[in-house]
Formats: sequence, structure tokens, C-alpha cells
Amino acid sequence: MKIIIVTSFPFPDGKATSNRIKVFAEEISIKNKINSVEIVAPSNKKNRVIPLSPKIDIVNIYVPSVDKSKFFLRAISEIKMAFSLWPYATRSNKNIIIISIPSVLLLLPLLMQKKRNFLILDVRDAVWSYLSEGLIKAFAGWVIKHIFKLALTKADLVTVTNSYEFQNIKNFFGYEPLIVKNGISKSKMLELQSIKSKLPTAKINVSYIGNVGLAQELDVLIDFTKKYKSNIETNIIGDGIKLNYLKNRCVTEKIDNINFYGHVSSEKVSIYLEKSDILFAQIGENFKSAIPTKVFEYIASGRKVLLGAPEGAAKNTFQKFYGIEIFPAGNLENMVKSYENLINKEFSEEDKKYNIHLLLTEYIRENSMVGLLEALNKLE
Repeated sequence: MKIIIVTSFPFPDGKATSNRIKVFAEEISIKNKINSVEIVAPSNKKNRVIPLSPKIDIVNIYVPSVDKSKFFLRAISEIKMAFSLWPYATRSNKNIIIISIPSVLLLLPLLMQKKRNFLILDVRDAVWSYLSEGLIKAFAGWVIKHIFKLALTKADLVTVTNSYEFQNIKNFFGYEPLIVKNGISKSKMLELQSIKSKLPTAKINVSYIGNVGLAQELDVLIDFTKKYKSNIETNIIGDGIKLNYLKNRCVTEKIDNINFYGHVSSEKVSIYLEKSDILFAQIGENFKSAIPTKVFEYIASGRKVLLGAPEGAAKNTFQKFYGIEIFPAGNLENMVKSYENLINKEFSEEDKKYNIHLLLTEYIRENSMVGLLEALNKLE
């Protein structure tokens, strides 16, 4: 029996999506009945197969890059991508296929074929709930919701990352999915726990690490850094469609206390974590069911966290931890208040130990796989 995982994000460079898929592949490959796991993913390089481990291969399919800020162009690109990736997933009818969403358009080829394989839909974002503002986006949300509804009729199992996504699918479609939590892997926990504590310096070092995209709405971080020009230094580590815009804005407004480092390999991220006093993350108002998984890594590193988040999954998850201040996403005034609270707040070694214990008991990715592995046994 072979497991094929199909994703619309590059692997292993697909940021948070890759972290989830990697744990899926590694944990599933341990099962005795599984001969191999293939991760089928787009790449801006040539078609190739890369061994990840003795039982796991990455199948890269060349897909040209596209400007993701252009809505229609992105949709057309994702449709083309779906029809490029799908043939590699359906070469045999004896496989279990896991399709990792947020790109619901990845499901289009599925609707045009007879069901031949066991099918699992892994919903990492309920994207149809984000597309509500404006006639065009509302229509797109309606289309995406109906594509997913049709795909449900062919699925043997649906997984989600949190209780908000669970309720969304139950309310919209009358289907109760399996929750497979996002979080942090055991290996990443061990790596980040080794980061040393940092003594305070004259300038507070604030770092953002992750995707520099639309959902993160990082303009407020620029505004915040500009306000604290004399006593804060901000680092933005990562790339994405908003990176050049933010760089240009800093040049135009002569904001010289922000450093842009672009994409950094996962092996080097700990260097920036160790230099930081405060770590920043944000998820926009439209993404109420999403949880930015980078924050779990922030917490594991033992640093204070400043988080912009709407009412919803992220706020309810991270307010359980010590050393974290949460403000309404995009609100500069409240961000300033939360920052002042954070720098004046005691964050003891006992607080850090509590955070680690909570991560270990509730948010280890491998532990959350138990339900899925049991379901795979039944599918076989």
C-alpha cells in the first residue's frame, strides 16, 4: 500500500504547510502496511524525484511561478497546477491519496473522475469562509464552497487542524471531520529548547519570522517600528509577495531600524530567535479559523511573543500561554499597549517551563496523528 500526499505548496520549502505534511509522511511511513509515501508538490525547477528517507520520496512537478496578489491569475495558475499534479497521484488505484488544502482548486480534477482510490481531504484552512468581502470574492467563495461540497461525496475521511475548522465544516456541510492538530514537532521542540536566554540590551530586538504575505498584514509592524525608532530594532526574516512592497515603504519613509533578511533556511532560524527579545506574529481579521503555527516555535524558544489576532482560533489557543500579549490584528494603538505590557511583564523560568509542558502535552504534531493512523487502519 502506498500513500500519496498532494499539496499545492512547494515541498520542503512550503513553510507551515510543509511542516504538517512532513510529519504526516514520517508518521504514516512507520506503519508496517505502508510500503512507501510520495509527496507530490509543485516546484519552480524541473520535474524530479528526491528521496527524503528510505520510504518517502518527493515528486516535484514544474509549475511556473505567479504573482499571488493577482486574484484571477492566481486562480488560473492553481487550476493548471491541479491538472499537472493529479496524474501523478492517480497512477494506480491501490493507493490512499491525501489532498492537502487550502487550495480547494486542487480538487477540480477529482470531480471529473470516477473514484478509484481511498481519499482523505486534509483541510488546513477553511478558505471559503475568508472570501466574503466584495462581489467577486464572495462569488469565488461560493464556487470554492461548492467544489468542496462535491469533493466531500468522494472522500473517505476529512481532517482539520482545530475546532473552529471542525465547526465550519459541520455547519456548512453537515460533516464531522477528524481533528489533527497543528503544533510543533518533537525534533523542533528539542532544537528550540536549547536556545539560551538573552540579557536585555539598550535597543529591544523585535523579530518576525515567516511568510511575508497578504494574510500577515505586516504594515502595522512597519508603523510600530517607525513609532519606536530610537529604542527598537526590527528584523523581518522570510519572503513572500509583500516583501518588496515593505522594503520600498521603508526606503520611502526613511525607516532605518528595520532589517530585511529574506528567506532563511530552517537550520539558521534559531540564530535569529536567539538574538531576539520579542517575537512578533499576526494573522489578519479575515482568518478567524487559522492558527499561525510559527507561534508554537516562538513559545518553545523561550521568548516573549507579541501577537496580532482576531477573535477566534489563534487567540483562544495562545492566550493559554505565559509571556504572550494578544492585540486585535492590524490595530496600532492596541499593539503599542500590548507591547508596553509585554516589556514590563515578568516572564520567569517557571513560566517558560509551564509553556513547554503545555506544548508537550497538547501541541506535539506526532501525538495528534494517532486518530489519523487509526483511521488509516480502517481504510485498509
